[in-house]
Amino acid sequence: MRLWLTLVLLAVLAGGTYWLLRHISPSAQAPTQAVTHAPDYWFKGATITQMNTAGKLEYRLLADTVTHHPDDGSVDLTAPRFTWYTPADPAAPWHVTARHGTIPAGGNIVHLRGDVVVTHPARNGEMLKVFAPTLDLYTKKREARTADPVRIVQGPSHVHAVGMVIDMQQNHMELEHAVRGTYAH
Repeated sequence: MRLWLTLVLLAVLAGGTYWLLRHISPSAQAPTQAVTHAPDYWFKGATITQMNTAGKLEYRLLADTVTHHPDDGSVDLTAPRFTWYTPADPAAPWHVTARHGTIPAGGNIVHLRGDVVVTHPARNGEMLKVFAPTLDLYTKKREARTADPVRIVQGPSHVHAVGMVIDMQQNHMELEHAVRGTYAH
């Protein structure tokens, strides 16, 4: 009988200790902090340069402002201007501008929006210009993509399409659908 009484008393003590730990622990009483998208730092007139493993310049990003958000690790860009240098022709880089940009945590993609313009010198000496409302730059793959309508101008020639992929390493552009245009030589 005494053994049973001791076991019951130990069980009650264990249960009481568990209840106290659950209801009085410091983590249970700590106030929760509201998660905000407030920046923790920002730069004005920023320049970011990316080099490859051989020390050659891959791209350069200039922006009026660069703002970092610690809640999700994202970076906002105001008036971003990219210059992408190609191994095939370093003297003919790709230039990409937009009104705004966002780099999610990880930094392997840049979402550009607002009056996106891509320019690249063509072999005939004329400037190739691509206009789109949005564009995603994939920094590791050196690729630009959009599913939006694009307008391409090179001299007197004009092409309209929906969706586009630019391989900036191979200097190759692929238009996805609804391609129509006027070629003038």
